[in-house]
Amino acid sequence: MALTLGQYRFSGRGATSEMTPVLSYKPVSVSTGSSTDNASFYDVQISPNEGQFVQDQDYYLRIAIPRDMNYTMSFDLQLTKVEGSSEEVYQFIKNITLERGGTGDNVYKIVLFENADGVIDVQIPLPYVKNNSSTRNKIYYDAENDKYYIGLGGTDYQLTDKFNAMSVLASWIVELDDNYGVFEMVFRPIDIGFTHIHLRMVRTAEDYNIQRVNEDMQTEFGRKLDISKIRCELYQLINLVDTLSPIGILERIGIWSHPGLLMSINGEEIRVTASGFYELDAIPITSLGIVAKDNDYTDFFTIDYEYDAETEG
Repeated sequence: MALTLGQYRFSGRGATSEMTPVLSYKPVSVSTGSSTDNASFYDVQISPNEGQFVQDQDYYLRIAIPRDMNYTMSFDLQLTKVEGSSEEVYQFIKNITLERGGTGDNVYKIVLFENADGVIDVQIPLPYVKNNSSTRNKIYYDAENDKYYIGLGGTDYQLTDKFNAMSVLASWIVELDDNYGVFEMVFRPIDIGFTHIHLRMVRTAEDYNIQRVNEDMQTEFGRKLDISKIRCELYQLINLVDTLSPIGILERIGIWSHPGLLMSINGEEIRVTASGFYELDAIPITSLGIVAKDNDYTDFFTIDYEYDAETEG
């Protein structure tokens, strides 16, 4: 084996090609067992304005989603396409989770209980303060000791264990925070014809309790992202192996850059380590894409590389 050595220094251009992402809503059928069985959840999907995603081409996606004040949201990101007349197939990319941005002030403790007269009632519990006046048949909560009391009137209370307590969210209050969750990833379509990236929200029981009628008089269920507030970037990664090796294969690479620089090597998402250096020589390298945008020198990098010159002949 006659190895040829070389070094590539990022010149500020030529590692990525910017694309134009188009965001839209994707209705997802939901069966509720009611007269609104034709209603839908509404997810977000992203498509490239340039057309379909190309098989075996590496891409970079950066998406910023505003945090909801009430909900933690989880999404399965999937490449999707329709085959035949209606069958949708997908390729899983990754799961992302966005923690809620609020303090939980819209969550209330609700108690179902038996009052002093043996009647079942439901109430938001009042704060218990020893020796303060009580209202008969109201329920009080001692937060310090995690105990519930029934008011008997005057300063009298009765400790009770005949209750069910639960937390209930005021689900009609939907607020978005100015604080964004930012996610970035690289991916490679393994088949032809993928047209969208589907942000499939992982639905919970709460989604079936959220209902609204949109401007088209259609019933919508569940949590829904505000598409106008989502920020998205989409890039195609240039395969630098085609530039570095005349045979399309590298035997070894050593990449110098800042820790965390995002790359795609043979279609796999890789980051430069904390030392600022990443090395690979265990397998032949047929593709190398690096997330370094044009004229953005914060992601400057150099590549030391080797390939087998004998194979070239």
